[in-house]
Amino acid sequence: MRPFSALAAVCTATVIGLGVLPAEAASPPKISPKISVRIPTVVGYTSQHAASARVDTIGFRFKGGLPGTFSARYIPRSQVRNEPSDLRIFIPGKSWVLVQFTPAMAHNDQGKVAAPVRFRPENTTNVIIAQRTEDFEGHVSYIIGLRQKQPPAPVHPTIFADGSKILVNIPTK
Repeated sequence: MRPFSALAAVCTATVIGLGVLPAEAASPPKISPKISVRIPTVVGYTSQHAASARVDTIGFRFKGGLPGTFSARYIPRSQVRNEPSDLRIFIPGKSWVLVQFTPAMAHNDQGKVAAPVRFRPENTTNVIIAQRTEDFEGHVSYIIGLRQKQPPAPVHPTIFADGSKILVNIPTK
């Protein structure tokens, strides 16, 4: 027996002999065959106009929690694109708001769409349409087309969580 093999055999025998390793440690651990990860899923929309606050509010309803990261910002016409293909798309409006959620999805586990791709609110004064432009690898994006031009800075859309919804307030005149 080589010196290294002899040393390994002595150490193993000593550890087992001292009862440090229980007999069941020799068998592999049991692993559950199903690992479930809940990704927040967009399942619907709400909308309203608040005349006193001068905002249109678009609500994105989620199932399975809320995304950890969400944002809303004005974008120029050149950035009105479908992701991840980066193809330009037509969304009516004079200005646009990009809304992004991560991690999130807009389909169920079988791949079926969980919420409409387009949403045209009837009770807003500035919002024309909200259209999903991305549902890929844990990212969901919408572009909201607006009737009014983007207001000058520092005016911007605001976004916040409220229960099972994420609300986007878009300034109106």
